[in-house]
Amino acid sequence: AEQLATTRLLAGAPDPERWAAMLGASKLAELRERVDLELTARNPACIPGDAPVVLEVDVKNAAQLVVKTFRIDAVAYFLARGAEVDTTIDLDGMVASDEQVLHSELPAIRRERRRIELPGCARPGTYVIELIGNGKSSRALIRKGGLRHSLRIGAAGPTLRVLDEHGAALDDARVWLGGREYAPREDGGISIPFSTAPTRTRMLLVHGEVAQLEALDHPNEHYHFSAGLHLERESLVPGTTARIVLRPQLHLAGWLAPIALVDDPRVELSITERNGTTSTKTQALVLRDDAEAVVELRLPEEAAEIAVAVRGKVRVASTQSDI
Repeated sequence: AEQLATTRLLAGAPDPERWAAMLGASKLAELRERVDLELTARNPACIPGDAPVVLEVDVKNAAQLVVKTFRIDAVAYFLARGAEVDTTIDLDGMVASDEQVLHSELPAIRRERRRIELPGCARPGTYVIELIGNGKSSRALIRKGGLRHSLRIGAAGPTLRVLDEHGAALDDARVWLGGREYAPREDGGISIPFSTAPTRTRMLLVHGEVAQLEALDHPNEHYHFSAGLHLERESLVPGTTARIVLRPQLHLAGWLAPIALVDDPRVELSITERNGTTSTKTQALVLRDDAEAVVELRLPEEAAEIAVAVRGKVRVASTQSDI
């Protein structure tokens, strides 16, 4: 009953004396003096860069409501604190880029839902809105315009491409990572060197006046080499030539890499005869990404076991070593 009476009085329902009697004098006075500045759940989480910004707020007992708009340099904040702007930012000493004063003539016990237009948020960027009324304040953080990224791993390291909120590539965007700014190449891709200590780290995507914090799984330069081998059992006839089909693959940080990065590729063929004698032959190999390599093997009459190994070298640029 108490919650019902409170709700009815806040909404300005008919017969207020009835609902006031249900609350009692002390709780009625407490409710009348209460100040509300509450952002509603209907405020959008993301606002497109070209959309007008309207803040929806439930206001009570604030005859005069001051609305201040602060435009925040998200890049400077990130470089200073390594974090994204939030509503705990210290606004002391900052001058509001826009300020408006709204008035209400409703009784102190009434609560109203107000839609506050924010002309000071016309441009894309990051804003903090401070609402001040009757000794109480409330803040809203607004990010107008959004960024995201795509990632691929190349021989030189991760390559990022910054996208706008609609998924279109932004060829003039840049990235801040580890206190350093990375600019785009001519094709719009942003090259980042491999990490020596792979970790999940934070980076700031920046395009024009829009900045957004994203996470990057920053890998180190590790390679994995494997080879699929196929040898038809029916071709293993002593005194004849068998054909071995090879399909090597090279992975860099978990991503498929060009097989041309493998230097000095070769195949090692070992044949063990029934008397225990083993002969080994190594020959050069031509590897391609779009075709298998074929190696011919002459089988002696007493062949008992065949072993095939594919080998090569890869240059690790981050450590200046060969593996």
